[in-house]
Amino acid sequence: MIRPAIVVAAFNRPASLHRLLGSLAAARYDGASEIDLTISIDGGGPAETRTVAEAFDWRHGRKRLRCFEQNLGLRNHILACGDLASEFGAAIVLEDDLFVSPHFYCYAVAALNHYVDEDRLAGVALFSPEFNETALQPFRPLATGDDAYFQALPCSYGQAWSRRHWQGFRDWYARHPHPDLRGPAIPTNVKAWSDRSWKKLFLAYMIEAGKYFVYPTVSLTTNFGDSGANYKRSVNYWQVPIRSDAVEPAFRFPIFSQRGPCIYDAWCEAESEWLRAACNGLADFDFTVDLYGTRPRAAVATPHVLTVRRVRRSVCGYGLTMVPREANAIYAVDGGAIALAETADVDFRTAFVSATLRERRYAHSYLIAKRLAVMSLGAFAARWRR
Repeated sequence: MIRPAIVVAAFNRPASLHRLLGSLAAARYDGASEIDLTISIDGGGPAETRTVAEAFDWRHGRKRLRCFEQNLGLRNHILACGDLASEFGAAIVLEDDLFVSPHFYCYAVAALNHYVDEDRLAGVALFSPEFNETALQPFRPLATGDDAYFQALPCSYGQAWSRRHWQGFRDWYARHPHPDLRGPAIPTNVKAWSDRSWKKLFLAYMIEAGKYFVYPTVSLTTNFGDSGANYKRSVNYWQVPIRSDAVEPAFRFPIFSQRGPCIYDAWCEAESEWLRAACNGLADFDFTVDLYGTRPRAAVATPHVLTVRRVRRSVCGYGLTMVPREANAIYAVDGGAIALAETADVDFRTAFVSATLRERRYAHSYLIAKRLAVMSLGAFAARWRR
């Protein structure tokens, strides 16, 4: 049985750290009493951060403070925290502006053990995003009744790694100390992230190795977005509902299969193989999915594209009404907002930035307009600071 240690990454936000530690104290641990907690404090922060860490009473195992004399910076500090997965066999890494669900630990244990032999996974996410950072649009996976789905995108708002997960990344990084992060498979917004981002490195590894994270359908963490290394001022657009069942839930995990439902890529697009299997009208086509209209021409290597961009002519079409976007193709919703077209017939110049009232109407149909505007503007500004 894998029982991960908990690693908290802190720096210059003592109030945030206090809030996170309070949520850890209130969480459920299924009777476990030997859970190691490491509070890792990067150098150069205020003395109050260490004071908060020292005062915290951890009643579920050993507590250890690891205080760096020199400032590692965000990327190197998170990598150092991830290295503890090798020391302990598995680790949950939490940055200090997070807040955990009472069920976060039990979920991590269940997911790590369920997928212990799955070679295609690179980690377990505890955060369930509601936002596509690349398209600046809402994101929601297809509802299947399972408690998880898969995505070729690392999670940075609460994640668990086994020793095997982390060693796979470290081995790759040792071979690629200066990886090319400009290739067409890397989403445009990710390329603009700063060199402080460990997530950028991990995504390059996942894309090259064909790896995925398993994500929860209901979040086990939420992010307060407090001002710090990532944000110059506090932001609120990463807040999501967290799982708050009155009793410990029995988690239902899907089998990883390329033809099974709910596998998404780094662009938050449904992967074509399972979508082809789910849609009778698409079964005979080799296509790339571009339902947010953000994938550049260089990232398309198939003869057809399923897209919301303008096309000269289409093979077939669907409406853009149901949520999530791929549901319109799965249920063959009438319309022409989504088109299956030959790649040569797609106008890749009509990117999401130019957009369409149709797209905004669609987004507003299931997300409050004010929140979408705040999230879009805030994420657009923050991604250039990241």
